[in-house]
Amino acid sequence: MIDEYKPKEIEEKWVSRWDEKDIFEVDPSNEDSFYVNVAYPYPSGSMHVGHGRTYTLPDIVARYKRMQGFNVLFPMAWHVTGTPVIGISRRIRERDEDTLDLYKNLYKVPEEKISDFENPLEIVKYFSNEYKEIMRRMGYSIDWRRQFKTVDDEYKSFITWQFRRLKEKNVIGKGTHPVKYCPNDENPLGDHDLLEGEEAEINEFYLIKFETEDGFVLPCATLRPETVFGVTNIWIKPTGDYVKINLDEKEKWIVSKKAVNKLKEQNHVVDVIEDVKGRELIGKSAQHPKTGEVPVSQGDFVDLDVASGVVMSVPAHAPYDLAATKDLETEIEPKKIIEVSGYDGIPAKRILEKYGISDQNNEDLDEATEELYGDEFSKGEMVQEIDKYGGMNVRKARDQVGKDLVNEGLAEKMYEFSEKPVVCRCGEEAIVKVLENQWFIDYKNQEWKRKTHDAIDEMDLVPDEIDSDFHHTIDWLKEWACTRKVGLGTNLPWDKDWIIEPLSDSTLYMAFYTISKYLKKEDNELTDEFFDYIFLDKGDKKEVSEKTGIAPRKIEEMKKEFEYWYPYDYRFSAKDLISNHLTFQMFHHTAIFPQNKWPQGVSVLGMGLLEGEKMSSSKGNVILLEDAIEEYGADTVRFFLASNAEPWQDFDWRENQVKSTKNNLKNLWKMLKRYLEMEGKKDLKKIDKWLLSKFNRSIKNTVEKLENHETRSAVQHSFYLFKKKLNWYKKRTNLERKGAKWTLNTISQKWIKLLSPFIPFLTEEIWSKQEKDTLLIEEDYPEPDEEYINERIEAEENLIKKVRNDINEIIEVTEKDPEEIYIYTASDWKKDILNKVSKSEKMKIGELMSDLMKEDKYRKRGDKVKDTLQDIINEIQGINKKEIKEIIEINEKKTLSRAKNFLKNEFNAKIHINEEGEGYDPKNKGKTAIPYKPALYLN
Repeated sequence: MIDEYKPKEIEEKWVSRWDEKDIFEVDPSNEDSFYVNVAYPYPSGSMHVGHGRTYTLPDIVARYKRMQGFNVLFPMAWHVTGTPVIGISRRIRERDEDTLDLYKNLYKVPEEKISDFENPLEIVKYFSNEYKEIMRRMGYSIDWRRQFKTVDDEYKSFITWQFRRLKEKNVIGKGTHPVKYCPNDENPLGDHDLLEGEEAEINEFYLIKFETEDGFVLPCATLRPETVFGVTNIWIKPTGDYVKINLDEKEKWIVSKKAVNKLKEQNHVVDVIEDVKGRELIGKSAQHPKTGEVPVSQGDFVDLDVASGVVMSVPAHAPYDLAATKDLETEIEPKKIIEVSGYDGIPAKRILEKYGISDQNNEDLDEATEELYGDEFSKGEMVQEIDKYGGMNVRKARDQVGKDLVNEGLAEKMYEFSEKPVVCRCGEEAIVKVLENQWFIDYKNQEWKRKTHDAIDEMDLVPDEIDSDFHHTIDWLKEWACTRKVGLGTNLPWDKDWIIEPLSDSTLYMAFYTISKYLKKEDNELTDEFFDYIFLDKGDKKEVSEKTGIAPRKIEEMKKEFEYWYPYDYRFSAKDLISNHLTFQMFHHTAIFPQNKWPQGVSVLGMGLLEGEKMSSSKGNVILLEDAIEEYGADTVRFFLASNAEPWQDFDWRENQVKSTKNNLKNLWKMLKRYLEMEGKKDLKKIDKWLLSKFNRSIKNTVEKLENHETRSAVQHSFYLFKKKLNWYKKRTNLERKGAKWTLNTISQKWIKLLSPFIPFLTEEIWSKQEKDTLLIEEDYPEPDEEYINERIEAEENLIKKVRNDINEIIEVTEKDPEEIYIYTASDWKKDILNKVSKSEKMKIGELMSDLMKEDKYRKRGDKVKDTLQDIINEIQGINKKEIKEIIEINEKKTLSRAKNFLKNEFNAKIHINEEGEGYDPKNKGKTAIPYKPALYLN
């Protein structure tokens, strides 16, 4: 064993040992399977600590389940579909300075290697190798036999099969759809193709036509077409650059200059007539498509880069509009067109009053708007006076009014990003383009939605509340453009001019992992019939063998392997992928696989921050994982990433906290070495029994938290909170006692197992010192020994700790060190009150007093009973009834007397312990004693 804690040396040693034993290469066995997987990475740059967290958390779960006796599969692959590496290689060919700087200085690619990156596959090769090496250094328990790239021929055959099956299910079609688009690459974009704006969605605006006196249309952009009946005026930016245009050779419009190209890209024919300044339009009027004329008003807040740059004003239902109308010279009366419970009168007026907003520059306007819009959409109804739509709920009216306006020629649709900027990896700003003859997956199919809703209902989702996010995504998903013209990947089998895009070819690969290790050894054509037999149990094995050239025995072996591992137990992935990838993969599973092969669980991950700022590789605001390993060691990185936040919460990499984590592991190393060298005897005192009880409770809590993937809480229970108990134990007893040595040695044997999933290198090295026949990873995970869990002993020790803390508080307040300390425990009649309180379902002081006053022994004590009762209720808030029962049974005087020497040494004072009403009590402090809170007098 290595004597000093040298992370690098220890980690290199155990990575080699695990590799030598192929410890993580798993095959079907008689053990129960546990299959955990995680979003495969796109290897176009170096790993940073954010990536480290993504893969560390599932590895902790995988190691934990392995030690519980499960046969655990944790595979990995490389997602290289799409255009990102093609864009990178092009920028390197063009000697783009920012790209070269990123790869040379942040990713530390050797100068002589950079030129190789002009070939995109060289980028993939370089960084997938780097990823693998760093993942090994992090101790990830990955079965590397199963790795593949999404451009491998075997994988392309799998995707070809998948898409043919989807087409057979009639969920793939061809049509016209808006997509994120790069004008430079002339290619649709997926989220993986973006440098910025990954979370941007494409919003569907309605351009409602208001016609001016001279025959020009002011197309007002809105996401809420149902509010057209409440329009009072139109907003135009006075300093804005607008243009008059001929649209589609049939109408004359006035739009912002920025809208012209957007309209062209969305299949409109646009001819510019002349420029016009916004101020030239202010003061004019326009014909409302439904109800009379409305004025054109000055709106300095109008964003010319959103849709048409022309906005309709609905002050009764839009807080921004109502706030802005107050600044107009002419008074505008809001028109209420939506009734919503909780808002009497004008809804926008009520929400402004609630937030205390008096002008359009108030920073709370966004929040107020979001609240009102949400309330109106979820529980609003159109007022009865509106013809055709009166009484209709807003959710329905939005679709119906929008559809009717378009059908009547009173509105057009336009598409816009929900947030900006949206930037392609090539550096070009993306646009929304309407593509014709585009292949799409029809996620709006209602029967398919129903099946996917059912699948989500049967899954274990971590945390539970993401259930609503999945159902919401299923509901709003419509057609998804699933092909591109440019990029790496699999050609659409029936239309090879198109390539299947990254989010669509990464939905069933979890099933492919189960057989991928076999396919590398085969040089055969993998037919649809082959995958049908393996995954769907369809067809004839001999016929499949004849077509593929793969031996029937090998085909059957693959089929059994799939059936052994599938469905997978948990998938770990970023929380923001619920809106696409995580929901897509559920759709694809329900379309192709039988119900017994649908995924069992999803656990989501939050984002990463660096010193409070969002991590971004492109902006250089990252800590590379390799650098973190070099500086702190893999165990430190793992321990910090596991404990900084729960998986679904955002974590924040802060250097001072990481250094503190490393120091904690150094101290743990020293502690465990010392305790495991101790030889003692099972001659236990109560304080030993207390520590054993607390440790076994820590095991119980750790297991409970790991089952729920609550890694932060698991680390708290297994390390930080238990270490506090250990520190208290060291204060309370002599560690040279044989009983203390036995206790610490016994606990340490299990403690290293308890911590092993989090810090596998340190614990494996410590374990090796014990000269065991097994590796620690092959050991069973600890289970709590209920024999040692003793609530009475815990309650007694807690009483001692409470008294010690109360004494400390008095000393801090008085700033005087006492020579003598008097402790007064409560009288029996007060314990009787506690007993009655514990049996009461409601802790209402009036009812309890009424019951107590029925007995003479309490009645004669008068107000003392009421004061005591109130004090007891305050003291036991948050304590469960089982604990209260133990508190009642404690002999407090005897318990504190056992700790007399400890308290004496702690405060360098003489200690007196009396029951209330006994002994020296010059200030009559004893009367304030209640159960579990003795009174104190410091002399």
